[in-house]
Amino acid sequence: MPDLKSDLKSELSGNFCDLVLFLMMDYHYSLAKCCYKAISGAGTNESVLIEVLCTATNEDIIKIKDSYLKGEYMPF
Repeated sequence: MPDLKSDLKSELSGNFCDLVLFLMMDYHYSLAKCCYKAISGAGTNESVLIEVLCTATNEDIIKIKDSYLKGEYMPF
């Protein structure tokens, strides 16, 4: 059975491909990835962190933390 993610990667490109793949991610995993991207590299994107953390419930923050600590998307 073909993998949907790899099929989409081969059929789509650019920002639209990134958007579709992002929308297929687990909700808390995608928020953890946003937080990681907001603090990695030079400078910090505080607006992303504020948007993610201030709109999340306590349960959401715990799940985001758990996803962040798994760190499958991190380059180390």
